[in-house]
Amino acid sequence: MSHLPPPDKQAITIPLLQQWARDGRWLVRTTAYDAVTARLVDPVVDVILVGDSVGNVCLGFDNTLPASRARMPHHLKAVARTKPRALVGAGMTLIELADDVTLDEIKAKTEAEFRVALDGSQSNAA
Repeated sequence: MSHLPPPDKQAITIPLLQQWARDGRWLVRTTAYDAVTARLVDPVVDVILVGDSVGNVCLGFDNTLPASRARMPHHLKAVARTKPRALVGAGMTLIELADDVTLDEIKAKTEAEFRVALDGSQSNAA
């Protein structure tokens, strides 16, 4: 038996977060890199971040740089597949800049890659 109230089933959206900010409500945020952690924290948080710290925490690298756009969707999709109530966000450093690539090109490519994970999560929502 838990001392916590039953979880709120309302999905957290950006407009809802904006309303809470206007109301002065504090947000509860945490990081998750996998489905198990996402399921555990979802009932009690508002935002789940899948950050590039996955490079250090889960993948054993010395820094976050190896958590590239190629590796991040794996972890983002794992969290999104749990169909969380919390809003899921990804955070990473755009260090992959090259002289012949513009920031707009990197932004467009990144949005296209991560949209797959986000759209998949939304289409499977109950």
